[in-house]
Amino acid sequence: MRSVVVAVALLAPLAVPIVASAQSLPYQPPVVSLVSDDSSITATITNPNDQGICTLAISSAPRPLVNDPNDHTRSLEPFTEDAAAWPQAGQTVELTRAELVPGVYDLTGWCGQPAPGGGWVMGQLSNGVSYDVRVGPEPQPTGSLMFGS
Repeated sequence: MRSVVVAVALLAPLAVPIVASAQSLPYQPPVVSLVSDDSSITATITNPNDQGICTLAISSAPRPLVNDPNDHTRSLEPFTEDAAAWPQAGQTVELTRAELVPGVYDLTGWCGQPAPGGGWVMGQLSNGVSYDVRVGPEPQPTGSLMFGS
C-alpha cells in the first residue's frame, strides 16, 4: 500500500509580522491523508474549523498517460455521494472510493459553508488543497521507440 500524508503546518514567525486583513478566508483547508491500493483510495479528512464542513472531489477518470490540452472529458465529482459523510467542524472521517481503474487521480479538498439542505460546500471557501494519487502499479514501458530511418 502506498501512503501520502499531507498536513497543514504553521511556519515559524518571519522577521516581519503578518497582519490578517479583512479579506482573510474564514475557513482553513482540510487536513487529508490518502492511502491507495490496486483499485481504491481511502481518504482520512479532518475539518480543522469551528464551523462548516469539508469536502473532497476526485477526477472522474485517471489522468491520461499523454496530456491532451484539448481533452475536456474529465471533471471533478464528489469523493462520496453521501452528503452526511463529510466532516463537520472538528470532526475526522474516513472515506473510501472503490472500484477505480489504475492510473493517477486528481483530488481537491476545501472547507466552507454547506449548501442549503446540506451536502456540498458553497460560498466562503477555504483555499483548496490538491493531490495526485496513483491507483494500481506504475505502468511499465513496452515496445521501443525508433528514431530516424
